[in-house]
Amino acid sequence: MNEATVLLQSHLARYESQLDSVFSFWANHGYDSQFGGFMTYLDKEGNHFSTDKSVWALGRGIQTFAWYYQEVKPSIRFLNVALHTFEFMKKYAYDVDHRMYFSLTQEGLPIQKRRYWYSEAFASTGSIQLYSVTKDPRHLALALQSYQTMRDLYYHPEKTPPKFDPSTLQGYSLAPSMILLKTAQTMRLFDTTNQDQYNQDIEFAIERILSKHVVCEKQAVFEYVSTIKPSLTSPRDRLINPGHAIEAAWFLLDEYLYDPQKYAHLLPIVKNMVDWMVELGWDKEHGGLLSFVDYEKKPLEQLEWDMKLWWPQCELLIASLQLFIVTQEDKYLELYLQTFDYFFKHFQIDDLEFVGYLHRDNSVASTLKGNLFKGPFHIPRMLLINYRLLKDYLG
Repeated sequence: MNEATVLLQSHLARYESQLDSVFSFWANHGYDSQFGGFMTYLDKEGNHFSTDKSVWALGRGIQTFAWYYQEVKPSIRFLNVALHTFEFMKKYAYDVDHRMYFSLTQEGLPIQKRRYWYSEAFASTGSIQLYSVTKDPRHLALALQSYQTMRDLYYHPEKTPPKFDPSTLQGYSLAPSMILLKTAQTMRLFDTTNQDQYNQDIEFAIERILSKHVVCEKQAVFEYVSTIKPSLTSPRDRLINPGHAIEAAWFLLDEYLYDPQKYAHLLPIVKNMVDWMVELGWDKEHGGLLSFVDYEKKPLEQLEWDMKLWWPQCELLIASLQLFIVTQEDKYLELYLQTFDYFFKHFQIDDLEFVGYLHRDNSVASTLKGNLFKGPFHIPRMLLINYRLLKDYLG
């Protein structure tokens, strides 16, 4: 048994332990046993500093808690969290037009509804993951309804108010295509009746990502690409989001693994995407992925550009471990180990949950454990995926 294997075995044990503590934290502190759903505004100890509910966290939490039940151990308590949250989401998170809200009160009254359809995407993946456990047709029906709403708005963006004046600015953002890709992949796993549609959507999303955002001659993955007078004259057009690009890369890698013969061309592209983003986004002085990078190293509009956030590190942990297992290349093992050490050293300050926001020098910017965007998703998902990857790899 070589040194790397021993080290990875210790990581497997670490992931298993963290899965128990992180899911217990969200079940004990975030889950609302009175009304259902999650209250994600949590301070260092898990006390609520707001009772507002993120609709994204509802679908995401349903998915991860159902996933834990499948992958780690069949905890009835955690399954009930997912079931109760589904009922809350179904009852309160949908408007009369089948569009979903963005945030709700604790009791379920609407607070905000946005033009984006990400609430529907996360409701789809959460409901279909739950359906894979329960085989309850209501869970499948809501997944299909939400997916069709999401799909319709993706292909027909004119149905939502434009973010920019279309006579002046039009273009493509990376997030919609990568979310369509992963949502379709997840639906395809558990819904056997609409496979052709999911495969078509996956093909479209892959083509859009590769043709619009992955620019080989610049060795970069751009967050936004203008289609009217495209140039690098605006910070918007030069923007690199390392976390998003790496997340999109491992979504593409999942498709390669789904059909290595058909998607053989994706593996070198995925390797390039991760390599480029690490070169552009890894902080060589303090470690960790930066939040944003300007391709030409010019000033960024985002003043938080140099912060280290929890979720980009999670995406790199998944992508680097997956690439090492697939390619057996030492550089990806080294990248994974470097990221693992960085993440657990700086984002874990106690035995509850991880903090989410660091300054560039890795000092803690906030000790909160949850807010509108940090909920029971990125860290639980990373722990679940890497636990499964290592468990399979180590046999």
